Amino acid sequence: YRLAAGLSQRELAERSGITRQAVNAIEQGRYVPGTSIALRLAQILGCRVEDLFVLEPDVEVVESAFIPPAQPVGGPWRAQVATVEGRLVAAPLEGRLATIATAQALVEEGPQTLARLRPGEADPERMLFVAGCDPALGLLAAHVARRNSSFCVCWLERSSSVALRLLGERLVHIAGSHLTDPETGAADLDAIRRLVPGLSLVVITLSEWREGLIVARGNPLGIRGAVDLVHPGLGVVVREEGSGSRLFLERMLRAAEVSSVALLRPLRVLASHWAVGQAVADGWADVGPGVEVVARALGLGFVPLQQVRFDLVIPRHVMEDVRMGVLLDVVASGPFRQELEALGGYDTRMAGRLVTEW
Repeated sequence: YRLAAGLSQRELAERSGITRQAVNAIEQGRYVPGTSIALRLAQILGCRVEDLFVLEPDVEVVESAFIPPAQPVGGPWRAQVATVEGRLVAAPLEGRLATIATAQALVEEGPQTLARLRPGEADPERMLFVAGCDPALGLLAAHVARRNSSFCVCWLERSSSVALRLLGERLVHIAGSHLTDPETGAADLDAIRRLVPGLSLVVITLSEWREGLIVARGNPLGIRGAVDLVHPGLGVVVREEGSGSRLFLERMLRAAEVSSVALLRPLRVLASHWAVGQAVADGWADVGPGVEVVARALGLGFVPLQQVRFDLVIPRHVMEDVRMGVLLDVVASGPFRQELEALGGYDTRMAGRLVTEW
């Protein structure tokens, strides 16, 4: 209102009889003036007092568990909240979700993580946390919301290894995995058992997808496989240690009889498939391991190298939740599968199929 009136802080201060420091403190929310000053400010600015000052909505401050952000940034964090095995868990909104999703809580991390819930907006019982790196999980969340308004799915974009660890720590309801055996390339169920100890699990296929190398449109450098990555002038980005894409890249290098030591030059480590694709699209990388759906979405080239299965790893007790019936119905439904295949790089013939359980 001050800017709209064409006034500086000093001019407003002089006209309202207070100091410029007081005006600054009011604008920063650090000082609430008395009634007479509030009325004078509103009169000068040509508005109502309630246009300038409103009561903060009531909040409920509770202790919660906290899922660390994928990128180390300082708090407080805008977050979603869910009840996982009887305790409140807060997950920071980050990446693309940070700008398109409404936060249910503000979270401050300290000796005790405190979540400031917004009554009427935060219902932890309605939220399912699903962690994994597959963009299909975001599409799955949208289809679930369309099918059933009684609960929400929140996709946490994490590598397969991190997603499984979060599941093992009882911080999410479902983890997605495309970890493969270092030698055979088959789905690595032993890694799931190792990363999620002590839980009876059900493994269900979401889809199969094509993995390979994301390159510039038209592949101007003629990259054909992992062996080309050792060229000293090539700008290569990689995923973090333990991610499915990093394990895939290391296996491709071994198959080409190329030592990963050959890649020991300055490499940028990125935390998602989308970040790899964006690096190539922005021109500060020539190539990186990733998935076809991201390359297509960004209008880039793609060199397919393998097709792997992406699985949902679900604790047996979560399978008994009525919400899981809705989610798995969506996974197997025609509309979801058709839209997923339309994104490119997906094969949904196995969607919803039981892989194994223990």
